[in-house]
Amino acid sequence: MAAAGPLCLVVGFAQAFLRPGFDAAHNDLSVLANGDPGWIQVAKFVLGNVHESRPDRPHMHPARGPLPTH
Repeated sequence: MAAAGPLCLVVGFAQAFLRPGFDAAHNDLSVLANGDPGWIQVAKFVLGNVHESRPDRPHMHPARGPLPTH
């Protein structure tokens, strides 16, 4: 299940709306890692990367089955 992408967007946009002075038209979501509440954005980056890089996920091609492991 690829939950990291939607999680990234939900947490990022929630922070963007709640952070005073943040303007999504002029700032990237990664700017939210700055300042005191920046730990939320950093935790989201770390947890999203850990989730997507788990070794227990099968690497399958949707049409041909398992990919070769060389």
